[in-house]
Amino acid sequence: MRLNSPFATNCVCFCASAKASLTRIATLPGGVRRTLARVAGVAGEKRAARMLGSAGEKLVAELWRLTDRIRTYRFTLLDAMAEGKIDLLLCPAYATPALPHGMSKNFSLASSYAMLFNATQLPAGTVPVTRVRGHETERPSPKDAMERQAAKVDRASAGLPVGVQIVGRAWEEAAVLAAMAAVEAEVSRDAELPRTPVTEL
Repeated sequence: MRLNSPFATNCVCFCASAKASLTRIATLPGGVRRTLARVAGVAGEKRAARMLGSAGEKLVAELWRLTDRIRTYRFTLLDAMAEGKIDLLLCPAYATPALPHGMSKNFSLASSYAMLFNATQLPAGTVPVTRVRGHETERPSPKDAMERQAAKVDRASAGLPVGVQIVGRAWEEAAVLAAMAAVEAEVSRDAELPRTPVTEL
């Protein structure tokens, strides 16, 4: 069986090695995956345990149950935005700044901020706002493998761009694009704004 996950194929932040890792996990026999999930949980790797427990082939009934949960979450979020008169959300794009080359392996859960709005089919975009400063590269006390990988990424992130994600209500792509342009115009005078093309590292 080949994994054709929309997250693995549509999310720009996955590299080939991360996709290969997810494919290997998804194609493990169910009993092996469940055992690995229990071992990871006992070892204090709660995120890995959840991912291992969630991956793999699903029966059609389970697919529809999960689809219903995503749709329910989408409408709950949209209702809360409407009730609060919130047109746009400003949130992280990723759990870390931009990834140095080769550091995305086994780090796919870090893209959960983008995955959430891909799954709920809401318009979203990311705009760079600054760069990581040298004194911002330490992550205190990582507790599990995901946080240790994030700390490793952070240590190599000085000078890399930091972006924000702007999310809109359904069918409000124009509002998202306008907000992205406004943020970009506001931060464009900042010396820390990432510039393209890159002329120095």
